[in-house]
Amino acid sequence: MDLTQIRYFLSLARTLNFTRAAEACHVTQPALTKSIQRLEEEIGGPLLLRERALTQLTALGQSMLPLLEQIYLAAERAKEHAAGLKRQIASPLRIGFTAEAPMAPFMPVFAELAAKLAGFELCLVDGSDAGLSDALLHGGLDAAILTGAASLPDRLNRWTLFTDAKVLVMPPDHPLATAETVSIAALDGATVICRAPDGAMAKLLALALQEHGVCPATRHQGGTTSQVLDLVRAGFGITLSSALVALPGGLLKRKLSEHLTHDVVLAAVAGRPFTRATDAFIKLARAREWANAAGETEACPL
Repeated sequence: MDLTQIRYFLSLARTLNFTRAAEACHVTQPALTKSIQRLEEEIGGPLLLRERALTQLTALGQSMLPLLEQIYLAAERAKEHAAGLKRQIASPLRIGFTAEAPMAPFMPVFAELAAKLAGFELCLVDGSDAGLSDALLHGGLDAAILTGAASLPDRLNRWTLFTDAKVLVMPPDHPLATAETVSIAALDGATVICRAPDGAMAKLLALALQEHGVCPATRHQGGTTSQVLDLVRAGFGITLSSALVALPGGLLKRKLSEHLTHDVVLAAVAGRPFTRATDAFIKLARAREWANAAGETEACPL
């Protein structure tokens, strides 16, 4: 059976008149009659009793009526839902950010999307490179901002946007705050705070130990970037951060004499159809002059 047959039957069940049902469906009466007959053949029995001017539903027709109504209503709702998706009434963008990637440079891009796309809905997700890559592949994210050091699956397209430098973040009264540039060797015996066991601070400490024999006195860990910065502001130690992060009040950035950088890349699943918001974000991000944009976000002095 098809939806046309069901629509004709529902109209006929309401009017109990072939002529009026045909007029309501904008078809000829013979066409409607043939469609009803085909429906009866597929169901396996008569749905209507035809007695000259009198038309009635059979017992089979009465039992099938609510079922066919549900089928037709569900089909109509599905069509409406599909039409709504096609019109993109909502413009969602689910984008992941690894803890190593700065978010501030992307705010002008998000602002432009919000101004241009009706129904723009932004969802930001924090995670590791591996976790965000997995979310991309399984449809949990539309795009992700990752580090250039990440080993990405072949199914992911990647575009390098800009290069980010690492800086030390500390409170103004920290002994290292008096210098404009800090050497990795100065971290020997310092108290540090890591974002994650495999995060940037942990990697820096591993490098410091390997190349300079430097070992911190204490290593705290925060689950989120906000927690790490709160610990730094409370005097628990220093941490490593993107040079492009706009720090909260009461914290300072200091350059490292050993220039530590990594690429910031945009990743999305290759060959997957994008939503309107995702497509617009990727185009804006790839076309943006990031060298200038990065400078715009430098809100705190080094």
